[in-house]
Amino acid sequence: MGLKIQGSDLNKIQEIGKQAEKLLSVGPGTRNVFAERIGDGYFLDVNWDRHALARYGLSIEEAQDALSTAVGGQTSAQ
Repeated sequence: MGLKIQGSDLNKIQEIGKQAEKLLSVGPGTRNVFAERIGDGYFLDVNWDRHALARYGLSIEEAQDALSTAVGGQTSAQ
């Protein structure tokens, strides 16, 4: 199960997440509770220009695969 906390202040969101983590972890039958540390990571939002991709004959999936490989790496063989 997941709980999404939204807002404009990342520090406040993280603070609320930590509080929720503490409160929910003591519930009966609870095995694991964790709040993602949003302030500790880096995020990238991409707005694809579908018309430009189409001009080059690329699909959204192909563009996403290329970005995924460029940013996160990808295993090509084992």
